[in-house]
Parts: sequence; C-alpha cells; structure tokens
Amino acid sequence: MPQPENIPDDDFVSRLLFDPSMRNEDRDLIWPAIFQFPSDQGQCESVIWRGKVASIAEVHTLGCAKQVSDRSKGRSKSTYFGAITGNVGTVRALRSATGKFFEVVHKPDEGEEHAHMTFSAGTSKNDRNSLKLLLNSAFGPLEPHACPE
Repeated sequence: MPQPENIPDDDFVSRLLFDPSMRNEDRDLIWPAIFQFPSDQGQCESVIWRGKVASIAEVHTLGCAKQVSDRSKGRSKSTYFGAITGNVGTVRALRSATGKFFEVVHKPDEGEEHAHMTFSAGTSKNDRNSLKLLLNSAFGPLEPHACPE
C-alpha cells in the first residue's frame, strides 16, 4: 500500500464538480453545494492533489473517468462539468471564530493523486458551517469542461 506524503502549503488541490449537485435542493453552483462534507463519509471532501496531477487537462481526464464510473453504477445523470483549484496553504490558514481549521491530507490508497480536506478535531456545527463558507476565498473560478460522450 502506498504511503501518504506530506502535501506542502505551496501546492494546489482541485475539486471535481458534477451536475446534478450532490443534493437535489442545491440546483445552482453555490459554495454550500460544492463542499458538503457529508457525515456518512467522515466529514471529508475528496480533492485532487496537483503535485501529482500537474495540468488541468489531467484533472479533467480524472473527472471524465469518474463520470464514466458513476454512470456504470446507475447514476446516469452524473455529469462532470469542470473543476475549481485552491492553494493548500490558504485552505489550511482559514480559521473559524474559535480557531478551528481544515486539514489537507494525502490519501494514496484511493489513488496517488487523491487527498482529503477534513475539519480539525473538535469542530462544532457552527465551526463547520463557518469554515465551509470561508472556502470561497481559497478556491479560484470554475475551469469548465465537457467530457466526450
């Protein structure tokens, strides 16, 4: 099994985006829909470590592969439409009013480029809501893509 590596603060991560959004009630591309941190998945979000996948074209290739995988599992409307990218150090520097923060950790068992963003230990619901909203400042604009059918 590959060993996790430290992700430096000066590296970047990209978040793959799919339509329909993860929750049907979130129909617009709004930040709460992009980063949901579902509790059934350990309150983490998967991101692509750009230190392992340098170009946005490679990120889009991963997004298209996930679209194919989702559709093969019966999620026929899962459509990858692009990615947003943020600086790891900027994400880690975000703080809630009580000083809670995000951790960004390498998860190579899910793919060499795979990483998770998680909340620091002891976060309250208010901390988590505050931190999710702060992510807007750490990620850039949509880099759109349409996968070949």
